[in-house]
Order: sequence, then structure tokens, then C-alpha cells
Amino acid sequence: MKGRHKNSHAREVALQGLYQAEIGSTPVAEILRFKWLNESLEPEEKTLASELISGVLDHAAALDQVLSAFSNIDFTQISSIVRCIIKMGIYEMRVTGRDPAIVMDDLLNLARRYDGEQAVPFVNGVLDRYRKEMQEAAVKRMTQDES
Repeated sequence: MKGRHKNSHAREVALQGLYQAEIGSTPVAEILRFKWLNESLEPEEKTLASELISGVLDHAAALDQVLSAFSNIDFTQISSIVRCIIKMGIYEMRVTGRDPAIVMDDLLNLARRYDGEQAVPFVNGVLDRYRKEMQEAAVKRMTQDES
């Protein structure tokens, strides 16, 4: 996959784990053991993948609301994999403070790989709208703090 960043592999593993949780009956504890992987994870990758899986699942209802608010498509019409990608992106941008451009680049590559090129504009649009609103809110808070 082109455009690999430091955390790209961990994000891909997290996506696979989230997808398992969304479509299957695999318990979260089992997913977080990562025994379903064909390869071992580096400790940092395991930490990030676990953080993303747990964070997205722990905040699923709120993330679903954000996704619905920023999407122009009915929630039920979005594929499971795309829902997982977007929720992971919203969570990561909101909670971790990682560079949104890198997060979005990785997630757009995952959308391309797992759902096809047609998913990329939609994922990009939702995540970019969310990123812009976060930035606008941060600027607004800064200007209020200064006054």
C-alpha cells in the first residue's frame, strides 16, 4: 500500500479488528489478543491498534452520531468497512492529537484497499468536514480565551 506512515500497519490491524467486532460475534477481549493475525505486531503497533479498537468501541454511540451528522448518506447505506474507517478517523483526530493529514492519508488508503476507489471521496469528505469543524472550534476557543 502506498503512502505508508509510521502507524499505517497498526491502523490497518485496528480496522480489521473493528470490522470483526461490527460484523461478527467475536468478543472484544478475543480481538484484542490479536491471535487472528498471521504475523506478530511490534509492541507499539499492538498498543496503537488496541487503543483504536477499544476507543472506537467504547465511544461507538457518540461516533455513530458524529458520522450521521457529517454524512449526507443514510447511516444504514454506508458499508460496514467504511463506517469503521470513518469512526476510527473521527476518534483518532478527536482524542489522540495525531496529525489529521497523516491519519486521513492512511484511512483513505485503507478505504481504497478495502472498499474500492469509489469510497475514497465519501470518506475524505466526511473526515475533512470533521477536521475543519474541529479546527474552527479550536480557533474560536482561542479567540474567546484571549478576550
